[in-house]
Amino acid sequence: MDIKNKHIVITGGASGLGLELLRQLEADNHISVIARPSAGVGLLRKAHPDVSIYEADLADLDAVETAADALAKTGQPIDMLINNAAVQYTPRFTDTNFRYETIRREIDVNFTSVCVLVHLLLPNLMQSPFSMIVNINSVWRWRPKRIPRSIARPKAL
Repeated sequence: MDIKNKHIVITGGASGLGLELLRQLEADNHISVIARPSAGVGLLRKAHPDVSIYEADLADLDAVETAADALAKTGQPIDMLINNAAVQYTPRFTDTNFRYETIRREIDVNFTSVCVLVHLLLPNLMQSPFSMIVNINSVWRWRPKRIPRSIARPKAL
């Protein structure tokens, strides 16, 4: 696939796989990044001054809407939306410090924000004749969280 002269939006582009995608694609494309406010965003601004950066913690859906609205208002067609940002927590119901907020954050970052971004950026995506949405997933889909063997399991009835 020839990816040149495209406008590509990458979530989580300030570190990890998202940053590497940015590095691989930026020479021939215009890149916009949606990333949570962090020191990494400051480094990204310095190292990649031509990249458009929209700061938003993807667990904060109001911030996601604000970033998406700002990006959409540029009026630029979007050729590719790469939903790359993700978090993985390992809370267990049996943990003494279990907090269901971590589950909510994981779902908001990994799923709800993806839906919000697709919905809000769809008009810009539809301006491009060959736009695409790429969702990156982790290995955890294939290897789910497990309950440790040390926890007694109820016997079948």
